[in-house]
Amino acid sequence: MTISGPRVAGGGSSRRVGRPRDGRVDRAVVAATVALLVEGGGVDSLSIDDIAARAGVGKASIYRRWPNKHALLNSVVADLPEVVPDLTGVGVPDGLRRVCVSLLVSARDEEVGRLLPALAGLGRADPELLERYLSVAAGGRRRLLRQLLERGVGTGEIRDDVDPVDAAGLIVRSILGYGLLATAGDQDTVDDFLDLVLRGLRPRCPGSL
Repeated sequence: MTISGPRVAGGGSSRRVGRPRDGRVDRAVVAATVALLVEGGGVDSLSIDDIAARAGVGKASIYRRWPNKHALLNSVVADLPEVVPDLTGVGVPDGLRRVCVSLLVSARDEEVGRLLPALAGLGRADPELLERYLSVAAGGRRRLLRQLLERGVGTGEIRDDVDPVDAAGLIVRSILGYGLLATAGDQDTVDDFLDLVLRGLRPRCPGSL
């Protein structure tokens, strides 16, 4: 049985009701939201009025797409990019370091990092949105860290009392947070920080990492 769309009064052929959504408006609103957050206003001071003015659209256009600011922020977070390093043939110690460096680069140079200061305060006010941000912006690398840690526990390169899931999440949060404070000229400090993280994962008895 074929299901047809809504029919026009008078028995005419079926047609779609309403106009298709203009993707340009969606992109303009998301870009305006990101720009306002990056400029330092923060989530609390962000308003639909400011977003509409910045995007050059009416508030009604925004509310037709997102019922509230929280829904809009979820869309912004969902569009964040993530670059996951290729660790083919890479050992556990070098793999951990590469993922950590990748997270530092994100925190300092990419759209992910530019939004982090504005979203960092959501931990208490909106933990679900912050977790979504971390999942989208660093979820692939968190999985890589977990896999590396699991492999390292199996080979004896990582302490056997390390929980790979908890440790991977802690590393992601620590590295992204540290990346907000580090600058491009802090390479020695960055290396020291990475060494400290990796040293804490070593087996308690003399071993390799």
